[in-house]
Amino acid sequence: MLSSSSQASPVATKLNRRVPLPTLPPICDGPFYCLTVELATNAYQGFKNLWCVASGHSDDDAKQWRTYFFNGKQHAVEISDKARRAEEKLSRWTGNCAGQVRMTCSEMYPGGLTVQGEGLVDFAFSQKGGLSHMHTLDKQIAGLSSDRQILDAATGDMDTLITDIGFVDFILYCKDW
Repeated sequence: MLSSSSQASPVATKLNRRVPLPTLPPICDGPFYCLTVELATNAYQGFKNLWCVASGHSDDDAKQWRTYFFNGKQHAVEISDKARRAEEKLSRWTGNCAGQVRMTCSEMYPGGLTVQGEGLVDFAFSQKGGLSHMHTLDKQIAGLSSDRQILDAATGDMDTLITDIGFVDFILYCKDW
């Protein structure tokens, strides 16, 4: 688990850069789902859609990461009619909480060329059968779950991460840190 009590360790990216993983706030050790997004390179652009209410958020001391926490035991969610219709279309992906995170990541090429693009990551916590997932087609965004599964669309078959771990935590970051 990537909890407040575990030691943060870096993850290697495609260019052998090391992404320093965050230490999650203590609330993530309890009955909460945590979604941590990278702030360091101004990657996190906000939620495009969010079909639940975050219980709160916490930034790390260095302002490199923001962790949103969602109460896994409280399912009292107010959803507008428009969002409810969208949720019905996404019924296989919805559960306790679902949404889309907008991120802007840069891709660095040899010779110093940098191309910036915006991508989306779909996520859902506690779907039918207790499954949680993240999905992206953006090859510059990577993710990690608290059971150490990796989300990486650049590898071809890792554009969807599905886990059945209870109260899972997800981390999203740009591969070119």
